[in-house]
Amino acid sequence: MHEQTHTIVKLAVHLPYEQMIYFDPNAGQESIGMALFSDSTLMSWFKLNQNDSNARQYRYIDIPEHYVFNKATGWTKRKRGGDTVIGRMYTVNVAEGKDIPCGFFYFTL
Repeated sequence: MHEQTHTIVKLAVHLPYEQMIYFDPNAGQESIGMALFSDSTLMSWFKLNQNDSNARQYRYIDIPEHYVFNKATGWTKRKRGGDTVIGRMYTVNVAEGKDIPCGFFYFTL
């Protein structure tokens, strides 16, 4: 047996309106519409920074230590357990995205 000591939170990295969406094709148009308007962790982080001045002191990678992500509500203030959470981002190859301003991810994340 092994113990799980930390929770890993996967943080999305994408260009505007190019986030991954998931839906059940058998559920109909409603599920597609809901998926299109759901926020990723990145989009919710930008909204959090607009609404919560305290969140602006944390980098995107550090947000899971202080806030909890819920698909329905976005980021909410963490009540406990921040010391056992690790935020992880996927690797981004800036050379592949020719439309990305140089340093975009460095300065925002």
